[in-house]
Amino acid sequence: MQTVQPSDKQFQTMNGIGLTIPILSTTFGYISGYTIDQQLGMAGFGLLWGILVMLIASRISQVGARSIRQANTPVYIMLPLACIVLGGAILGHLAGPNPNAFLQLLQQSGYGLFFFTLHSPFEWILMPWALIANWHHPTRRRLLIIAAGIFYLGRVASALYFAPAALYWGQHPAEAVAHIDQVTLWIYLDFIRLIWQDVGIVVLMLIAALHPKFRLVNGDSRPERRHT
Repeated sequence: MQTVQPSDKQFQTMNGIGLTIPILSTTFGYISGYTIDQQLGMAGFGLLWGILVMLIASRISQVGARSIRQANTPVYIMLPLACIVLGGAILGHLAGPNPNAFLQLLQQSGYGLFFFTLHSPFEWILMPWALIANWHHPTRRRLLIIAAGIFYLGRVASALYFAPAALYWGQHPAEAVAHIDQVTLWIYLDFIRLIWQDVGIVVLMLIAALHPKFRLVNGDSRPERRHT
């Protein structure tokens, strides 16, 4: 396996963004707290998690730079999970294509739990891991930054609108029926989110894992990964 020896300048760049990690994780934690009305608690969790990631980020980036396998691992884990999320979202729209059917779907406890179980590892572990482990592979890094932007924008929209509304309607179905036009709008907007977030992430992960320009393979001799 060909290894990569990142320059001191590259390591300085990784170290330079380290402080942004707890800032971003704290901000995201606070926003995600709107889902369960625990903004401060989730902000505290985001701060602690961000500090932990900041402390190990340089090490992870070095390992990812020197080992193609380590750089590929989070991408290969994310790809099937992203496909599962997309499949679940499509099935959700097929099972709840209209407001009445959707409100019945919300009464199923496993509906929200399914997405929470899959999205949480993406938010806090897999996406940061993929970005950091591939930081010294610039071509793939740029693709993953785009994927992260799409993903976290979707998660912010979920925390501020989609999840709170769905949880409230699940707990107060009679009130949801009284505002059926809002449920209809939710379904329409969620379908748009499915396209640009769920489909978008699957496509970008497929490109990162399989496209010759972005995939990392043993013996790769592209200029960005040669010995210096």
